[in-house]
Amino acid sequence: MKLQINEILVEDLTLENELKRNIKCFSCDIQDRNFNLYIFSYEFKDEVDFLENFKTINNSIAFDFQRNLIKEIERWNLYFIAFVNGEVSGQAKNTFEQDKYATRKIVYDGMSNTTIAEKKGVIYKKLFDLELNSREHEQKINSNENEQTLITFLTDAEQKTLEITNKAVANGIKKKSVAENYLKEILNEQKNI
Repeated sequence: MKLQINEILVEDLTLENELKRNIKCFSCDIQDRNFNLYIFSYEFKDEVDFLENFKTINNSIAFDFQRNLIKEIERWNLYFIAFVNGEVSGQAKNTFEQDKYATRKIVYDGMSNTTIAEKKGVIYKKLFDLELNSREHEQKINSNENEQTLITFLTDAEQKTLEITNKAVANGIKKKSVAENYLKEILNEQKNI
């Protein structure tokens, strides 16, 4: 997947020139799925600039761009990534990232002197480069801890089933009742774990 800057899409936004100057739109053609992914990014000077302008920019993305998208998958997978030169408080980050209107939002602070190529790399890594820690997963897979837990559970469940069935037969309970009682007991045990 290749991220490309798409300046034509930025032209459609009805923002003041000062705001428009710092916005970039990256697009990525997801060929095997037949849709595009759009990522708007903006470079803010500091937290004050960020808090004063992110809603205006997001509203413009929604009104001038998102509403014209035809494919639902493109409308709901639209990103707005804020690169802030200075530091941003946790509360300001949460305010931005938890705002679900129009775009999925991510903020990176302390990003002064970052080139477009570096920002592109940050975006790519966040959205597309799913790196798994294979050593950690191999250790879990090779560990027999999970296997022993499952064996213990199945052995206990088998023993419990036998006990309930024997009790039911001794008391003349019908088969359907046996299953219902067994399930109730298992569910109650699971709630207590």
